[in-house]
Amino acid sequence: MAVKNSKKKTSPKKKTTPKKKPTVTKVPTGASTQKWQQRFAECKEFKAEHGHCKIPTRYDKGDTRLGVWVQEMRRNFKRQKTGKEPRCPLSNEEITKLDEIGFHWGFTPDPFKEKELDESWEANFAKLKAFQEEHGHFDVPLESDTKELGIWVRVQRHQEKLRKDKKSSPMTSARFKKLSEIGIDWNGLRELD
Repeated sequence: MAVKNSKKKTSPKKKTTPKKKPTVTKVPTGASTQKWQQRFAECKEFKAEHGHCKIPTRYDKGDTRLGVWVQEMRRNFKRQKTGKEPRCPLSNEEITKLDEIGFHWGFTPDPFKEKELDESWEANFAKLKAFQEEHGHFDVPLESDTKELGIWVRVQRHQEKLRKDKKSSPMTSARFKKLSEIGIDWNGLRELD
């Protein structure tokens, strides 16, 4: 009597090599660190020589450290401004120092698509309330002394329209509620002229 083998034949398993995570080099930041101060000084030297701070990532083919540092500053700045976690956060002091020498961030948030940071939004909300109390309306003109606030109000109306049309919008329910509570006219001026 023959004994049947109860084991099923299976195809041999393919050997897979585990995927390696890409190496991420964290560039130390901090206005107090020696390396940060050194790269900052190099940025100032670049500006003195070239008249601007639009430092390319691949600056100086023999020594790319400044270009890599600049790229990291830009990346962290962008991540912070869009509400994402930066690899190495930039302090207000660092941003101010770089702004003072005309550092080129290479990034300007699109106010119609990007969520504004809470602190900035609250400051503009307070300015809008003060404007409405003084003038009796929310149609802030795009004149020199009120231009930024005028743009901000138009952005809020645009974001609310996107929200109303069930499209992607950075307008949160809490912000919508606060603006509605002070009586903003959502159908007011929306275009930037």
